[in-house]
Amino acid sequence: KGEVNYKFAVKVATLAIDEASDFAIFNLKADATTTFPGYYMLANNIDCIDEQNGVNYVHGAHDVIPTISGGLTGTFDGNGYTITDLKVTNGNGMFGAIVGGTIKNVAFVNAKNGTTSDATNKYNGLFAFIVKGATFENVYADIEVISTRAWNGALFYQASSANTNFKNCIFNVLLTAKAGTHNGSMMGTTSDYIRANNSYFISETPLYASGATTMFDANNVTTIPGTTPAVIMERYASVAEMNAAILAAENKDARLSAFSSEFWTTDAITGAITFKTK
Repeated sequence: KGEVNYKFAVKVATLAIDEASDFAIFNLKADATTTFPGYYMLANNIDCIDEQNGVNYVHGAHDVIPTISGGLTGTFDGNGYTITDLKVTNGNGMFGAIVGGTIKNVAFVNAKNGTTSDATNKYNGLFAFIVKGATFENVYADIEVISTRAWNGALFYQASSANTNFKNCIFNVLLTAKAGTHNGSMMGTTSDYIRANNSYFISETPLYASGATTMFDANNVTTIPGTTPAVIMERYASVAEMNAAILAAENKDARLSAFSSEFWTTDAITGAITFKTK
């Protein structure tokens, strides 16, 4: 009998994360130079809700910015799974900082960023206080930003030093934070270090703001400052508006096909793009 050879794609993880308490490993509060260089992969869907109405992850990154050198330097691979009811407070986010690290193939549902119970609550971001050369790929998140203070971003507060890249991502943001300076649907300050490819924000709030200057928002399709050739980030007020714009685009087929069928699906009737659930 002849031999039959099979090839399997195998991911070797530093840590398989299967419960909310595992996220506590990404903690910079004790030492902001700590790095997380491994490959961290979700093993299943994770619900972070508990009897205290959410799990709070408080890290210490913003206390030592801009000298921070720690944070996620490796890869967080959601493996197509969903994290539900993640709640972060008082700056710093899930990873504290992302320095050259990657977040991919994951959805966040009913995420909450911030709190109204702490008058000092600021510098919030779901993922980090600061990102330097981060990559977000195949990431979906619906996020509510809650704060009585300014200086908050839905994803992170600040991007600096090296380009942070978005590829095939959708972020649905409700920003109920205090109106005014430095509250944005992406970040809480300005930055030239953002690059985007087929990525979208659904929000009625500008992606970031500094004082009275809003950025990334001319006609929903805006050139990111300082980029040559122009890099586009798109923001729409609703899911329906985003999908209508994609379907009306000359390159709609390229846009839709870029969303991998391994992680995304398109409604046969409405054309809405959604993250697959496992």
